[in-house]
Amino acid sequence: MTPPQQQQRLPATDACTLSQALGRLLPERPNRTDRTDLALLSDALPQLLWVTDAAGRSEWFNQLWCDYTGLSLAQLCAGGIRAVMHPEDLRRCLNEWTRVSNEGGSFEMEYRVRSKTGAYRWFLARASPVKQSGSDTVQCWIGAATDIHDRRAGEERQRTIAQQLQEALVPQPPVELPGLALSSFYRPALDEANVGGDAYDVFPLPSGTEESRTALCVFDLAGKVLAAARQVATVRNMLRFALYSNLTLSGAVTHLNSILVQQELLMGFATLFVGVYDAADRTLTYVNGGQEPALLWHAATGEVTLLAPTGSVLGGFDGAAFLERSIRLTPGDVLAIITDGMTEIGPNRKTLLEIEGLRALFQQCCAAEAAESDPARAATIVHRLIHQVETFAGSAGIRDDIAMLVGVASAFHVYS
Repeated sequence: MTPPQQQQRLPATDACTLSQALGRLLPERPNRTDRTDLALLSDALPQLLWVTDAAGRSEWFNQLWCDYTGLSLAQLCAGGIRAVMHPEDLRRCLNEWTRVSNEGGSFEMEYRVRSKTGAYRWFLARASPVKQSGSDTVQCWIGAATDIHDRRAGEERQRTIAQQLQEALVPQPPVELPGLALSSFYRPALDEANVGGDAYDVFPLPSGTEESRTALCVFDLAGKVLAAARQVATVRNMLRFALYSNLTLSGAVTHLNSILVQQELLMGFATLFVGVYDAADRTLTYVNGGQEPALLWHAATGEVTLLAPTGSVLGGFDGAAFLERSIRLTPGDVLAIITDGMTEIGPNRKTLLEIEGLRALFQQCCAAEAAESDPARAATIVHRLIHQVETFAGSAGIRDDIAMLVGVASAFHVYS
């Protein structure tokens, strides 16, 4: 922070011209005409512009602020900006400003500002520090806010359509499953998005006279909102068709990949884990196409086995090989199928949980809930594991979509 003797805060009564605020920025250009031209230019721009001192105290706003809010420059500089920012955004804005001021860097966030008519509109605000020449000492901050209300409204319409599309095209998982107590979790990286590129699917497969086989699928595709919903529905329904066609699991995924590549149906690449659980002999046959390893906790030993990739990502090239593997479960074993949002998470980009960190957390969660009944146990493990992952991430929060299925091998036929 700039020492008090170096701060040149403008009195609110004088904070009416950009030329005054920019005086500190243009010491080599003392000509007042230069600054006046800049002030005139600022009033002609469509953004809300402002200048604060090094401590974040307001010193100047352009005319558009006054025209939009109905407040005078003196009122804005005296703290009026807090009165016109939406109450739900104000605390978030102050916290982010404090963080940026302490850690350095630029400020950026979206918030709502009330107009003189009483209506709120969304703005994208960015601010950068101006430092003394040859020094890290901050002289002041210059910021601009761009009206993005119409864009946000369009995105909200897309989210609504995407949700309806996903619900219409993708059947809900069945209520009862043979031999597994299941629980699921889904969260998009952006809380307001509702629809992301990660998804899961659970459905029965024909097996002679009894339906003892169940498909468990978790996907990770590129895209958000409408693009994500469209791609998730495409991949999920095509995989269902391939498995219903009595292809082997390996053959089904290979066929799916060929069509995706040949018809160019993906925006980028996709990863998936698809397993077929046969309750008759408690065998899980699976293909992992470039996704994070699934985790299997063994009740007998307390150890965790990683079900690593058996093939490449989907959509890369035609002819890719996808091998299938099988593993037998025993009563009480716990299976977790995840996307990389569970592992690529941490307090910063250099400190990530990664698969080994998640493996340790999963092992702890399964051991802690070993005495609980199977139907409740799956849901409790999901809740506990998500809590542990969020705790590890800290204030950085979730950066990517998360989809997860957790199944407990048992005699119960329950989906929760």
